[in-house]
Amino acid sequence: RAAAAATRREEEEDDDASASSRLASSAEASWTSLDASLAPALFTLLHPATMDARKRVPDLSPSGIETDRHGSALGSTTATRVSSPRESLWAAAAGGPSCVVTLLSPTLCPKTFQPRDAADDAGAMRAAGAALRPALSVMASAGEGRSAVAIASLDAMSSADAPRLIARALPHALHALRETHEGDENALDDAEVEVVKAVERLLEASRRHPPLRARVLARLFVDFTPWLGGEIDGRVGVGARAMMRVIRASSNVAATLEGGVTLRKLCGTTRLLDAARRYLSLDLSGSDARIELERGDGDDLVEPSTHASNADVVATGGLRNPTMEDKVALVDELALAISTLVNGADGRRLADEATRLVHFLADAKDACLASRVLSLARRAAAAPNRARAETFTAAFLAAGGAEIVLALVRAAALGATT
Repeated sequence: RAAAAATRREEEEDDDASASSRLASSAEASWTSLDASLAPALFTLLHPATMDARKRVPDLSPSGIETDRHGSALGSTTATRVSSPRESLWAAAAGGPSCVVTLLSPTLCPKTFQPRDAADDAGAMRAAGAALRPALSVMASAGEGRSAVAIASLDAMSSADAPRLIARALPHALHALRETHEGDENALDDAEVEVVKAVERLLEASRRHPPLRARVLARLFVDFTPWLGGEIDGRVGVGARAMMRVIRASSNVAATLEGGVTLRKLCGTTRLLDAARRYLSLDLSGSDARIELERGDGDDLVEPSTHASNADVVATGGLRNPTMEDKVALVDELALAISTLVNGADGRRLADEATRLVHFLADAKDACLASRVLSLARRAAAAPNRARAETFTAAFLAAGGAEIVLALVRAAALGATT
C-alpha cells in the first residue's frame, strides 16, 4: 500500500509539473505573438536604467531584442527627471490612459473597433489573449492615487467613455483568450478571473470620479453582455468562476451607501434581473420548472419600456460549459445583490424597487428566478421596520403584484397537473 501511495504521489507530481509546463509554454507563445503584433509600431525602445558599464543601452523593442541591437550613451549621462509610467502615458497620446483601449484586442481595428481581416490568424489570437489583462491593469493603475495625474487620467477615461470601448472589445478579446487556452479549462478559468480582477481594479480606482464609476458599473457590471458573448456570432462568454466574481462585485458595490445610490439611479434591479433572465435562465424543457404565465387584463400594468419582451431577451451568448449547479449558484448570488439594493432603498426609491420586482414577475418564465424574486418580496413586505414594510407592500399591490402572484400560482398548478 505504501508503494502504491508513493506511486500515486509521483504521478500527481508529474501531472502538476506537466500542467505547469503547458501553462508556461502557452504564456510564452502568447507573449511572443504579442511582441510580433507590436513590433511594426515600435521601432526602438531605449532606457538609461539598462545601461551597462560600457555605456551601452540595449534596445528593448521586439525587433531590437531579436537582433541584439544597442544604443550608446554619450558623455556623462545623468538622470535629470524620473517619470512614472502613468505620466509617460500622457507623453504617448493626448488622451493619456485612454490610448491603451486600442490595445485591448489586437484583433480589432484601433480606429473603428471592427474585427480585422486577420482576426482568425492564430498569432493575432494569442496576441489578443496576452494583451487583455495588462492593458486593463495599465488603465486601472493610471487612475489610482490622489495625484493630479491620476485625476486627469480618470477625467480622460470618462471623456473618452472608456468603459463603452472596453465593453465593445471584451467579447473579441475573451474569444481570443479561449482560443489561446483551448483544451485547458482550468488555465482558462484562471485567466478569465484575472481579467475580472483587472476590471474590478478599474472600478475601485474610479471611486473618486462618480461619472466614470457610473459608466463602469453600467457597461461592465449590471450588463452581462460583454462577459457572456454579446452579439458576436453566438459565441459563449466566460465560465462560472469569472461570472461569479462579476456578480459579487456588483453585490459589494450595492452594499455601500454611494454604490447603492448609483446602482439604483442606473435601474440596477431591472438590469440585473433582465441579465439573469437572458443568460442565467434554467431552461428545463418538459418539466414544471418552466412557468408559462398567461397575461390577461393586467397587461397594461407593465410599461413596455421597463422590461424586455420574450423575443428581446433571446441571447446569442451565454456561460461557457455551465452546469445546473453553476447557474443556481449564480442566480443565488444575483438574488443577494438585488436584495441588497432593495433593502438599502427608502421612501420613493423603495416603492420604485417594489414596482420593478412586479414588472419582472409579470413576464417571468423561469421558476428558479421567479421563486427568488418572490422570496425577496416576501421578506421586504415582512420587514421589522413597519414603515418600510408598509411602503413596500403598498407599492407592490399598486403595481398589480397580487394579481401577478395569483397568476404565477395558477400557472404552476396547471403545470404540475399537466
